[in-house]
Amino acid sequence: MQSKKIWRIVWITSIYAVLITILYLVVIYKVKWEDKDLAKYLYFYNCGNGELCTTDGVVKEYYSRIKCDNDICPRIIDKRDNIVIIGNDNENYIYDYLNSITINDSYIRYRFTSQNGYYIAYNDNKYGVIDNNQSIIVKFEYDNINDYIDNIITYSKDNDMYIKDLSVDDYQNIIKYKNIYLFTKDKYIYLDDEGYYIANVKDGKLVNNTIYDFIYPVNNVLLIVKNSELDIIDNNLKSKLSKKIKTYYTYTSGEEWSSLNIKVIDNLLHFDLVNDTETVKYTYDLEHNKLYG
Repeated sequence: MQSKKIWRIVWITSIYAVLITILYLVVIYKVKWEDKDLAKYLYFYNCGNGELCTTDGVVKEYYSRIKCDNDICPRIIDKRDNIVIIGNDNENYIYDYLNSITINDSYIRYRFTSQNGYYIAYNDNKYGVIDNNQSIIVKFEYDNINDYIDNIITYSKDNDMYIKDLSVDDYQNIIKYKNIYLFTKDKYIYLDDEGYYIANVKDGKLVNNTIYDFIYPVNNVLLIVKNSELDIIDNNLKSKLSKKIKTYYTYTSGEEWSSLNIKVIDNLLHFDLVNDTETVKYTYDLEHNKLYG
């Protein structure tokens, strides 16, 4: 009789234990499900050699992530150092992926200018220039702005291009060439049917009589190609290299940038050159003036 009573107690206790365990598992599952993050994210991560890549899949190590609206992730439209312009065809914004900071999302579209920390922005069918502090540097009153450096802008109007010094009233210089790139506040680069030239902002006169096959401005230096040789020169047009680099590649006008595979990552200028047998990858340290290749 005593044995039956003990077994009954054990049986009832076991039932209670099972019920408590089931209740515990249900509570834990419910809490985990309610806390589960079901949102889709775009991750920024290092995919090798300092390159920035993105994925909407989970990665263990990443710089930062942003939430995708309605499970639709934006894409990188342009990048410079740790800043990306990201979004879609209808709207985009400026994002610092290393520090997880949205720099500006007040306007519809953005472009980098030749001066770091400044951006061409588009809103209400007009263009202006803003900075990293969200201040408006150039009012939104232009049909198109092409570039900006130190209060100098290039803009288009009625199929002509102008260079304007905003610090001087009514000062502007009309340029008949369509491809214009500001190098410094004093010099600009333009392309015509013969090649690339360097001219003065103030009067439009050439700084020399040299016709270049290609010029690429970056961080106060110019990467130039002439007579099958590549050189890097400063804003005084002095060479930064101990010896010019020979290249045998024929650069097609308008495709030089992609042909050279030019990119700037963390103050390092990367480019490819074709010699007589192979393609050689070069890296130029913009801060310490060193060439690796």
